[in-house]
Amino acid sequence: MGRVSIQDKKKLLFIVNSTLIGGHEMQAKYLIKDFINAGSEIVLLGPTKDICDFFKGLGAIVHYAPFNFKGKLWKQILFSKKSSKIIAQYVSECKYVIVSGGSIEATINPVMAIRFINPLAHIISYVPMYIDRRHTHGWLGYLYGLFLNAIARITDEYWTINRIQAYIIKKKTGVKTSYILNRIRTVLPPIQTLGPRLVYVGRFDDKQKDIVGLLNLLDHPKNPYKNVVLIGDGPDRQIIIDAINLLQNLVVEVKGWLSSEKIDSSIGFDDILILNSRWEGEPLVVREFLAKGLTCIAKDIVGVRGVVDKKFRFKTQDQLLSILNSCYQESKSAHIVAKSLKS
Repeated sequence: MGRVSIQDKKKLLFIVNSTLIGGHEMQAKYLIKDFINAGSEIVLLGPTKDICDFFKGLGAIVHYAPFNFKGKLWKQILFSKKSSKIIAQYVSECKYVIVSGGSIEATINPVMAIRFINPLAHIISYVPMYIDRRHTHGWLGYLYGLFLNAIARITDEYWTINRIQAYIIKKKTGVKTSYILNRIRTVLPPIQTLGPRLVYVGRFDDKQKDIVGLLNLLDHPKNPYKNVVLIGDGPDRQIIIDAINLLQNLVVEVKGWLSSEKIDSSIGFDDILILNSRWEGEPLVVREFLAKGLTCIAKDIVGVRGVVDKKFRFKTQDQLLSILNSCYQESKSAHIVAKSLKS
């Protein structure tokens, strides 16, 4: 297990198995640029036209290949033969292939498809995290994990985003695993206060992000932060809106997706980023907020332990309320000191 060294591979096939543009796809862009700068010729396959458009302009040859089949893991395996027919013309002569997906499950279909066509190809699966289903499905998740770990060995190696995820993937699958640290954009520190607020930035995917659960945790009389801002959008927007309408102690503003520049201008120096995800690889938004000099509070899961200080991680509502009250009092004291210095 170690950090990835970008080698000069003359020809490389890069398959992106995603229908959404998120943090991992942004990191894949950096990786592709690194290869191109090292002299590689890259052919990229995207399953949707939006994904293809996102990766154009990097110097790679981009092709639309609708190989993505949504569904459970067994369905991904079942449809891999069909996927092989769709990507066959691009795979047959490739020596190196990188398959990028948001999880190990997302890489299984294209990796199996490649094996049908070119069993000698060296396949690297580039993923941000290992999702342990035991936390959401109990013993069924445990059995699922055993099956996933076995089928995950079909790839030659894994690349992931940090040392913690590399350790977990290697331990679970037994496959050689290396890591490439995520990179963040240049961010600007906030220059104004917009009042004490809690801010969520990300996809409205309640299955992973548990935004409804977060709002319910925050909807408590002992929470000193009464204003919450949600920046983002996604498939569970209406579910979240419905939950907001039932809240009693919070005022929630939903802003939708904003550009990076607008996010910077919408954040004040009293804002706190808050996350309640069930699983994460390493949220880029956390590193961006920390780079702004702001506090980040998150549910205590593996994916945030490398970036969020222990004193700002919670497992229960009581722990969360304690952290919030501590932050609020600290911010209040800082304002009193600043005001006295001005006078």
